Amino acid sequence: RTCAYAAKGGHLDVLKWARDQDPPCPGDGECCRRAAKGGHLEVLKWLRDQDPPCPWSKSTCKSLALRKFHFHIVQWIDQQEDDESDVSDMDSDVESLHSYSDE
Repeated sequence: RTCAYAAKGGHLDVLKWARDQDPPCPGDGECCRRAAKGGHLEVLKWLRDQDPPCPWSKSTCKSLALRKFHFHIVQWIDQQEDDESDVSDMDSDVESLHSYSDE
């Protein structure tokens, strides 16, 4: 949860600190979703640049960014190649969008 809330607030310094801990704070799709919804492109880029990349659903992140008019996020997502860390799944995408509608 620490990483997800740091991503939501755009706190890249906190994410970097958490990643350096032993054991490291795991990044997950929640982190990418919150960064996209919050319009935090540098955070999203950093999450995706990790080794291994933080998993995400491109379609969910794009939808969340669009709902908040973060077109710079949408443009960046559109430029990204598909890879095995894309955990897109129609049911989870719909569920994620519903869970974020009240935030």
